[in-house]
Amino acid sequence: DRRAPPDQLKLVSKTKRQRDYEIIYVVDYIIDHRGESGTYEYYTKFKGYDMPEWNAEQNFVDTQCITDYWKSKGRSE
Repeated sequence: DRRAPPDQLKLVSKTKRQRDYEIIYVVDYIIDHRGESGTYEYYTKFKGYDMPEWNAEQNFVDTQCITDYWKSKGRSE
């Protein structure tokens, strides 16, 4: 039980606060892709994380890694 006297409590707003930041992950490399042109998802390995995951193209802030991926496949998308 965490009881505290009222003079030790901190007032917290009842309204939801906007985020002051966005979390941005750094791409290590792209492993694979799926979907159709214009709606591709990329199986992406992020730096500092073990498990890759599928990410839609519109979620990438910098698309250079996508360009590099397609160059490695001998294509340009």
